[in-house]
Amino acid sequence: EDIEAIREYEEQLMTKQRENTQIYHQLRM
Repeated sequence: EDIEAIREYEEQLMTKQRENTQIYHQLRM
């Protein structure tokens, strides 16, 4: 298992989630 790749993947997921959350809040305003 490539731990670095997994860590990088998780980081991308969290970044995406943060972006989606920001967009969601903007739409609700």
